[in-house]
Amino acid sequence: MQAQMIKLYPTFIPSLQQRICPLTDKDLHLAMLIRMDFLPSEIAILMNLSASAVTMARRRLYQKAFGRSPMAPEDVDKWIMEVG
Repeated sequence: MQAQMIKLYPTFIPSLQQRICPLTDKDLHLAMLIRMDFLPSEIAILMNLSASAVTMARRRLYQKAFGRSPMAPEDVDKWIMEVG
């Protein structure tokens, strides 16, 4: 999946790595699925997580990037769609 992301969005992963340090494999996987426009319920299935765990992971990802919690989980998705 990472190779496909590099082909489709060549600056996406480097941009994330600049913003989030350290960027874990789980963070990257989540961000890639969001960027590919998967729904949170689909991400939960693909990552073998509960829906609430996906919501929390999205919030933590945003917090790592900005040092504060998002107003809503959708804010994370909007930001990820704009990265790179």
